[in-house]
Amino acid sequence: CIRDRYQRRVRGQISFLYCSKQFFTSFMEDNPITYSDSHANKLEAFVKAEAENKENLLPDLIPIIKNIAQTSLTCLPWNSLKLLIVSKLGKILDEFNSKKPLENFEEIKTQLSSQVIAFKDPPFTIQRLCELLINPEIYKTTKQYVAAIEKVVTVTTTQPTLSGPDYNDNVAHLQVKMYSVKQSKKNTSAAPPAEPIDFPPSTAILLPNVPKEDMDIDTGKIGFGDAATENMDLDGVKDEQAGKG
Repeated sequence: CIRDRYQRRVRGQISFLYCSKQFFTSFMEDNPITYSDSHANKLEAFVKAEAENKENLLPDLIPIIKNIAQTSLTCLPWNSLKLLIVSKLGKILDEFNSKKPLENFEEIKTQLSSQVIAFKDPPFTIQRLCELLINPEIYKTTKQYVAAIEKVVTVTTTQPTLSGPDYNDNVAHLQVKMYSVKQSKKNTSAAPPAEPIDFPPSTAILLPNVPKEDMDIDTGKIGFGDAATENMDLDGVKDEQAGKG
């Protein structure tokens, strides 16, 4: 159905822009995203804090990771942001490993952290990486989660860190696109169902309603097979028989 295909395309557009349903449900109305000096100050305090205090500061910085998961854009210093990502990643890996231990876990954890630290700019997979930090529970084992993280940090392409004004402009553009898609989806779902088409019977297609005087058949009936042809009286056949006689 054309309407079903259109709705699937709309859902695909929303998924592409906002990656996870739980992040964009009330994105426009309830959770506007803009550059925040408060976030920048909290991130700076996190970087300067002693190791034992970083875990206490971590919950206040989760909105930063969520914003990246929503928009794929970054506006905070990458050298500070990647330390936040590594800290959150290490905490999640420890929780996974406490339930389902993985062989050579510490070595794998160090390797993943080193790969994130090695980026000079945010990797172009930063959005997916932050999704994995926000929703790790979709994976059941340490091995599965490690494989997912490896996939997004084993890249070479990076993206720039935006300035505050540029970040706000880009986010506003995404918000407009999302609102447009949501409205299109709403209008499509509200459209009335298509009226059924009543096709004529097959005989009406094969045998149109032609006036009797326009037909080449004087008498008899139209049908198929020998029984029908025996009852057909065609002018051409009569003329041919008259000539033979």
